Amino acid sequence: SRCNEGMTVIRYGNKYYMTYCAGHYADPDYSIGYAIADSPTGPWIKPADNPILRSDSTLGVFGPGHNSITLSRNGKEYIIVYHTHISGTDKNRTVNIDRLIIDRNGQMKVSGPTRSRQPLP
Repeated sequence: SRCNEGMTVIRYGNKYYMTYCAGHYADPDYSIGYAIADSPTGPWIKPADNPILRSDSTLGVFGPGHNSITLSRNGKEYIIVYHTHISGTDKNRTVNIDRLIIDRNGQMKVSGPTRSRQPLP
C-alpha cells in the first residue's frame, strides 16, 4: 500500500517545503519526495520532479527514507540527513548526509544520494 510518512518542513523565502517518505520501508521504490506550499497548512503541491532521493544500485544506495533537514554550521547551506538500507536485500540501515539545494525555479534538489564523506562548507 502507498503511504507518506516521516515529514520535515522548512521555510525558504516565502514558500514552505515539506520532505516526506513515500511507500513502505521494505519496498524497492521507498524514496524521499517533496511538496511546496504558500502556508504551513497547505495546500501542498507535489512537483513533477519527485522523488528527489531514490534507490540507485549503481551507487549502492537502497531505500532512502526518513530524513531531517538542517543548516550547515556556517548557516549557508542546507544539509539533508536520511537513512538507506545497507544493501538491496538487507533491512539494516545506515545514515547518509548530503547537500540540499533549492534552485532558482524553486525546485528542491539533492547532491546525492551518496555514502561518501562530505566536505564541510
